[in-house]
Parts: sequence; C-alpha cells; structure tokens
Amino acid sequence: AERPNIIQQFTSDYGDGDHSLMLIVKDLDLPKGTILSKQELNEFFSEKEMRNVVPSGGRFISFTKMSLDNHIGGMLHIEQTIDRLDLRVKVRTLQFMFIRGNKLYNLQGHVGSLKTPIDLNSEMQRYLPFYKSVANSIVVNDQYK
Repeated sequence: AERPNIIQQFTSDYGDGDHSLMLIVKDLDLPKGTILSKQELNEFFSEKEMRNVVPSGGRFISFTKMSLDNHIGGMLHIEQTIDRLDLRVKVRTLQFMFIRGNKLYNLQGHVGSLKTPIDLNSEMQRYLPFYKSVANSIVVNDQYK
C-alpha cells in the first residue's frame, strides 16, 4: 500500500469498496536488543492498556487476549468516524496484534460506510470469520529457523 509500515492491503470492489484488510509491521521505539518478558506482554495486551490505544474520538468496543503464531497478543475492536476532505466515514476496525522482537505486527480488518448514523455491527459480524481466518494464517517465518 501507499503508506509506511503497510506490508499489504486488500480492499473490496477492486479497491473501491467499504471493506479492507491490511497487514502492518511497525518498529517499536525500544532500545536495540530489548526483549519484552511474558509479564510485560501480558500487561500490554490487557483491556486496560488497549483502551489507551483507541484513537481520540474513537470508541472502544472490546478486547480479547489471544495467541497469534505462538505469540501473546490480542484482538481489539473499535469504531470511529473519520473526516476526509468533504466526507465523513464511519469505520469499525478489528486489529489482531502481537509483538515479536522490536516489531508490532498488526492485521486490521475494516468495514465502513458513508452513512454515519448506520450500525456497522452486523457488517463486522459478517466479515469476522474471514478476518479471524486470515489472522490465524499469519506465520513469522524467522521464528522457525
């Protein structure tokens, strides 16, 4: 995709749709060689900490701790309305994330609508099995060397 840290992005309707999935890998601002302990990871991937990750103006819906490719992580569910140019877009996002080394791996599934009073819950529920299936397929190859 066109932004830094985005490895791959898929958007419905040949790139013009309201549903997308993207994989983001971002360097964490940690001193070189830092390895987070299981306790630190468990503390970070908690509902309390994930509420702090929600963007300003966004709404926390839920957080579920889970393991992704044998790493402590979780699934964060949020909703927000975004102003872009002369448009307002309502977006529901599922973020499946984990930390390996000094990198944050984040798979984001989005459903959205230009109809901002709309309830996106049913649309997210429709795509949830697909997003979970893709998240379950993530493999960080270098851990198996």
